[in-house]
Amino acid sequence: MKKSVRQALVAGTFAVAVGGGIVAASAATLGTLTSTNLGAASSVVAACDTNGVDIAYTTAYNATAHEYVIDTATVSSINAACDGQSMKVQLYGAAGVVEGSQETETLDASGTQLFTFGTAAVSNVVTGAAIVISGTIVP
Repeated sequence: MKKSVRQALVAGTFAVAVGGGIVAASAATLGTLTSTNLGAASSVVAACDTNGVDIAYTTAYNATAHEYVIDTATVSSINAACDGQSMKVQLYGAAGVVEGSQETETLDASGTQLFTFGTAAVSNVVTGAAIVISGTIVP
């Protein structure tokens, strides 16, 4: 092999090794961010209710459409530690298709919350509900 080709290969290998080190070093510093940095970090989120909740639906007959719709839902068995936090409920159908409107309420310590849907969902297409509780947990 000629000397200039060998020098180019050695220089290229060194550049890849140095470049790889820079990438690894920058990836290791993503936990602390300033306004001039871009990165990501994650942390464990504590739940205020770890044993689940129950949901019950109330239906009403829509005479215009000739079908039953879910117009309210009551979520119960909510842990009192969730007091003051926000709960969202969204009904869904087959393949996760959204049915009706998503509703949000602020929880109190009663353990039960009523949701009235602005747009009711047709009852025979609803297969489940997605529920999320979010907010700040005060120790």
